[in-house]
This record gives sequence, C-alpha cells and structure tokens, in this order.
Amino acid sequence: MKIVVPLKNNNGLESILSEHFGRSPYYAIVEISNNRVESIEIVENPREQGLKPSEYCVKIDAKYVVIKTGNGIGVKALQLLRENRIEVLCVNALTLGEAIQKFLKKEYEYYRGEGCRGRFF
Repeated sequence: MKIVVPLKNNNGLESILSEHFGRSPYYAIVEISNNRVESIEIVENPREQGLKPSEYCVKIDAKYVVIKTGNGIGVKALQLLRENRIEVLCVNALTLGEAIQKFLKKEYEYYRGEGCRGRFF
C-alpha cells in the first residue's frame, strides 16, 4: 500500500511535514507491506507535470494521505481523495520519519473536516 505525506523540504526521513497538502513543495510516497516500509520516494509537487496533488495520489493508487494534525487540505482535493477512497489521516509529528512511525503504530486520527476554502494572495 502507498501513503503520501506532504513535505516542506527534501531531507529524507528528517523532512519537515508541510502545513498545507496542495501547496507542499514535496511529497513522500511511502510503500508499506506487512507493516514494514518497503520504499520511500520523495517527489516534487506534481503541478509541474500538470497534475494536482490529489490527482497524483489517485494516479499512483495511494491508499492514505498523512498530514500533520491541525494542518490544511483544500476542499476540492479532499473531495477528490474521498471520491477515490483515499483516506486522509492526521498524525502528531514534525518529520517524515515520525509520521511513518505513527502510521505504523496506528497513532493517527481520520481527518473528518470539510477542508479549507483557500486563500487569496
């Protein structure tokens, strides 16, 4: 199964979790099998290839998106993920390594919010 984790930077397991799913500069794609990490790939935001991050999650057949507790995800992204049965989970973590460990230990909550409406810049 694949989980996607939005990241602020590309620093391996020490990468900092991003504040907002769609605006993340990077995403970790973590492949997990039998409750063990099989691989971790960090990619740049797929908008450069013409895909919204939520569309990318669908394309790679992600099972979960893991965000930091209290951080944001847009309404449209959330809707597309839910339509494709991709669960959004919240973890109390600062780094990718911590987020993965919390996921493996099932120390997460399901995101039940309605998503954020976005900001004007």
